[in-house]
This record gives sequence, C-alpha cells and structure tokens, in this order.
Amino acid sequence: MRTNGKIQLSPLLRIALALILGIWIADITAMPSYSWATIAAVFILAVFLTRSHPVAQSTLLMATMTGIGGLLLSAYNNKHDSSLPIHRLEYKAVVSSRPFVKGKTLRCDLTVTEIGNTLLERPLNIRASIMTDSSDTRWRNLKMGAGIEAVSKLKEPTNFSKEFNYVRWMRCHGYNGQTFITKDQWTAANVRTENMGRKQKIALTIQMAADKFRTEHMGQRRWEDRDAKRAIINAMTIGDKSALDTRMKEEFSISGASHILALSGLHLSIIFGLLTMAVGCRLRRNTIVMTLVLTLIWAYVLMVGMPVSIIRAATMLTIYSIAAIANRNKMSLNALALTVIIILAANPLALWDVGFQLSVMAVAAIMVFNRHFLNLYHPRTKVGTWLWSLVTVSLSAQIGTAPLVALYFGRFSCYFLIVNIIVIPLTMLIIYGTLLSWIVATVVTPSAITIAVTWLAGVMYSSIKWIAGLPLASIENIEIEEWHVLAFYSIIVMIAFAIKRERNTL
Repeated sequence: MRTNGKIQLSPLLRIALALILGIWIADITAMPSYSWATIAAVFILAVFLTRSHPVAQSTLLMATMTGIGGLLLSAYNNKHDSSLPIHRLEYKAVVSSRPFVKGKTLRCDLTVTEIGNTLLERPLNIRASIMTDSSDTRWRNLKMGAGIEAVSKLKEPTNFSKEFNYVRWMRCHGYNGQTFITKDQWTAANVRTENMGRKQKIALTIQMAADKFRTEHMGQRRWEDRDAKRAIINAMTIGDKSALDTRMKEEFSISGASHILALSGLHLSIIFGLLTMAVGCRLRRNTIVMTLVLTLIWAYVLMVGMPVSIIRAATMLTIYSIAAIANRNKMSLNALALTVIIILAANPLALWDVGFQLSVMAVAAIMVFNRHFLNLYHPRTKVGTWLWSLVTVSLSAQIGTAPLVALYFGRFSCYFLIVNIIVIPLTMLIIYGTLLSWIVATVVTPSAITIAVTWLAGVMYSSIKWIAGLPLASIENIEIEEWHVLAFYSIIVMIAFAIKRERNTL
C-alpha cells in the first residue's frame, strides 16, 4: 500500500478517531448490525480498489473504521441487551463482587443464573442492595463466590437526576439491572453455573483468589472498618474504597485529589517506575527483563481484582514497554491511540466511561503540552527539576481533564497544583511502604513499616482537609454542555498545532 507522508501522520490516532466516530453514530442512530457490516464491507472493497490513489485510499480506510466502530457497538448491544420481568420473582445467583456495607444495606454484584427453576441462556448481572439487621448476622458470611436464593424485583436502571446518566453508567459497567432484597427474602443456596461463560468463570475465580489473598495476607479488614487512614491506604493500594465515607470523598473531590483514591495509571506507573528502577537503566530495553516487569505488573492487576481502570492502565503500560523495546517513541499519540482501539474493541461502551475519558485526555494532554512547559524553566538542582516536572505534568493533565470534570461534576479545584505537589510524593511513599510491608510480612510482622505508612496516610488526609477548607478551594455548580467541552478541546487542538508549527519554524 502506498502512503502519503502528510496523510499517514499519526495513523493510529486517525484510526482511533474514526472508530470513536462510528461508535458515536451507532449510539444515536440504533442501526442494526447487518447495516453496519454492509457499510464496513463496501468500504473495505473500496480500499482495495483505490490502491493507486493513496489519499482516497486513506480516506476510505477511515470510513471503514467508522463502519467497524458502528458494528462493534451494535454487536455488543445485541449480545448484552436483555429485558427483565416486571414482577417479583424467585431466582438463584452467585455473589460476583466483594460485598461492602453502605448505610443499612450490604452492596454487592449478583450474577443471576436461574429464574424459578429455569436455567437462563445467558446470566444477568445485577447490582444488589441487601438489607442488614443486627439480629440477623447471615449477611456477615456472604463473600464473593457464595450462592444465594432470593425473591425480589429485578429492575431496569433509571436516571434519578439530570446531572448523572445512571442508565449509561450501568450499561458501561455491564449491569443488566438492580434490585433491593429484604432481610427475610434470601438464603444461602447451591447455584448452577454451567451457563456462565468461560471468561466470566475465570474472572470470578481470579477475583475470589485475590480477595482471599488480600484478606489473609494484607490485613484488609471487613465490614465495620471505618478508620480514615486505613481506608485511604486500602483505596490507594488494593482498590477497596468501601471504607471511605461520603465526607472523605467530598474533601478529596473539593481539593482536586480524587484521582489519588482510585487505582489508575498514576498508581501503576509508580509501581512500574520502582520495578524499572530496580532493574537498572541498561536492562530497561531487555526483552526478558521487561517481560518479567510486565508479568509482575499484571500479577498486581490480578491481585487487586482486575478493576477496569487498572486493566486500562496496565494495557497502556504494556504497549509503551513494547514500543520502548522496539526503539519506538513510547510516549507517542500512536501508542495512546492503540490503547484506545484495544479497549474500545473489547467494550465499545467504554467510550462513555468517565474514568476512560479522563485517563485518555490526561495522557494526551501530558504528551502534547508537558515538554513545552518543561522548556519554560530549567531549575539548577535535581530536586528543583523534579518539582518543576511535577508541576508541568499536573498542569498538562489539568488542561486535558478540567472540561470533563466541569461537565460531569460541575466543579473546578483551584488549588490542584498545591495538592499534587503534596499528595504525589506522599502517594509514592505510601505505595512503596505498603509494597515493602507485604514483602516483609511473609517473614515477620512489619509493625514499624505499617506505623510509618499509616502516619503518611494521616499526613495526606490532614493536608487534604486543610486545602478543602481554604477559601475558594473549588468553584462549584459549573453548568456546561457537551458542545462547550468540544469547543474547548477544539481550541486546545488549535493551540497544540500552533505550538508545533512555531517549533518547526524555529
């Protein structure tokens, strides 16, 4: 295939954008799968017929990817859409997530395999709330993988506010519905699981093993643990946010530090950096060494229960590592685009996942703007250089994520630079200390390390509370529409092109 230098600039980025366009069009048009398959096939044929015209061929290739994007979403919806009965019914299900207490209910995910005595062709994923009672302690014995028999109404999700699209959130996370189970309407039971897919069974088995490992070897407490420091450590290291109360989440949100509490690329990058630092600079491009590092990264992903955000981050790190080994630009937009393509191919609905959007825009903004900010000032000391790089990365990421945060949460945190200068180093120390305590715990009780990590978590929380309480800590009740966000990003793209053009003319 002939190529044109200008047209072929960042090819994977253009392919990813075409794929996104197809998914978006499929969402608003609801065209059937066979229509999208026909469109994609016609454009693929046209691509082969225009081999002597590289510009036309590239354009048709983008149109093909748009058709494939529409086909992906249509096929995904056909596979996962299901209607729920409108009345109360008896069913059997497997607890498919780690239960946690919220208020007077126990929250967990259920995989419903039987309704009545009929084995479903395809199990239903239900978000469940089970009423708790101090006089009935059966709920304390519920754990991931347990089987229950219950009677309740399985409801399709509905939006309860204009600010948050709960229906789309449920779809993005694979839920078919939700239910509320009273304390006397369920009991433990043996559940048939032969209709669960192989991937679903493997994922559940891994999550059960990870939950058991965390509980037995990492001191993870259950149910009533509401200690703020322990809650922060659990959220930052193993992704368990069940002990975080509403006030704590709000304080982190106001200060602009919510990203610290959710396992993401930041946390995985810290671990990845520690591992690569341990192997040394000379071995970072060694295939065997990097394979071992990536194996440890994915082992951590399995250990924390494979949350979507950490899988996304691990995928990105894997692609960047492969690019580094192949002597490619590992921090290119093409590498980011490949990650987007893989994630959307696996789940097209991830396009509407807020975490996915924030992650992609943060990384893209860092790639585009960070080096330009770095060149504005050159500190003379290593500490100054590190602090300045922390400031520039934070500023770049804020440019990429601020419009989305304003759209979804109606808030802008004014002291985000101060927050990141404080919490990023503390996050590194807490993660390093926690990893060390896990290693030492295999031999002796790491009391001194645990005390130190807990103290660091306390310092972090005290800092967050102080910043959240400052005047003008955040601008609240921002009301913008999707087109405002698109306009803002269009301006950002034009600025990026202007900066690049000016660099090329110097």
